[in-house]
Amino acid sequence: MNTPLNSSYLFTMTSDDGCEQKAYHWQGLSSPKNAPFSRADLREKNDPQKIIDTTFNAFGKDWRPDVFCILGRGIEQQKNGNWRPTTIFEKMHITNPTYKIYGHTGHAQDTIDMNADDIRIGGANLNVHAASNLLFSLYQNEVLPKTIFFSAGRPNYIAELDPEGTLSESDVLCKKLFNKVYAKIGSETLNPNTFSFETIKNTQGQSIYDVASFGDRNVVKAKYNTNSVDDLRAAIYYAQQNGQKNVAFLTIRHHAIRCNEVLNFWYRNKDPVVEGVDARMITAEKIMSAYRPGYGKIARAIEDTQPSRWHAAAEIRGAYLIIEQSYDSTQTAQKNTLFPMLHDS
Repeated sequence: MNTPLNSSYLFTMTSDDGCEQKAYHWQGLSSPKNAPFSRADLREKNDPQKIIDTTFNAFGKDWRPDVFCILGRGIEQQKNGNWRPTTIFEKMHITNPTYKIYGHTGHAQDTIDMNADDIRIGGANLNVHAASNLLFSLYQNEVLPKTIFFSAGRPNYIAELDPEGTLSESDVLCKKLFNKVYAKIGSETLNPNTFSFETIKNTQGQSIYDVASFGDRNVVKAKYNTNSVDDLRAAIYYAQQNGQKNVAFLTIRHHAIRCNEVLNFWYRNKDPVVEGVDARMITAEKIMSAYRPGYGKIARAIEDTQPSRWHAAAEIRGAYLIIEQSYDSTQTAQKNTLFPMLHDS
């Protein structure tokens, strides 16, 4: 049965800490009591130190990021013209029929049909929430990374919708994340409205970053990338140029499958792209589960949907293409000259 979902109810109940993952209208159910999770699953919180340890200790007891990088997963324009990070489930369009690759449309949907074959996992909003919870914990323990990095630029769908502008996924994610962190902490240094960004160019004169300072830390927006490989390269390149070793990438589990294999490919081949940098991948779901123990029920419910299974299969195919060393510009976006690329090395 085709059951449209009202996307305004899909993962949008806001609690006092800004967590937006819950149960309303789950797969068309009209009552939260029939859903596989509930508000009660979101009430318990772990202490900040446990959240930090759970997130990073797998990389070493004292491993902490110098650069904390939030990857994209799309933005979408609402009817009022405003842009927001994509919700968990997103209506996409096919960009490569041969490999069954789907891409963002940039258009927010009023309803989502969970049985439609063009529904996939977006998840940028989940990235923002996970990042805000982790940064709040790091701030409370006085171990904020030196750099908060947003690596989500202007993929083709944004360039088509905003051809004369400079809008990027990084702009939208940065504003929402720091609005949330500022609301929690209240420190004026974290107010995104006070950030003064300066554009940094590479040796060819191409714009690559917008950089602003808050206190003794930096926030960086990589606004000009067009694909996930460059998103990874941008943050690593910044770390190399600024003497920062440890880089933590955050994205949803589905996206992390392929991104992590790109990192593994570089390290296996001793690629200079990652020279001097220890880059690690963490998932938004892991952070949310560390923050709220009950979030695991929500993550499992998401994984049990058809869109999630389809999307995971596509990401796994992409990972195998990388392992087979056939992951090139015919399966991804066209080559970008901003940073050394996987297929340039």
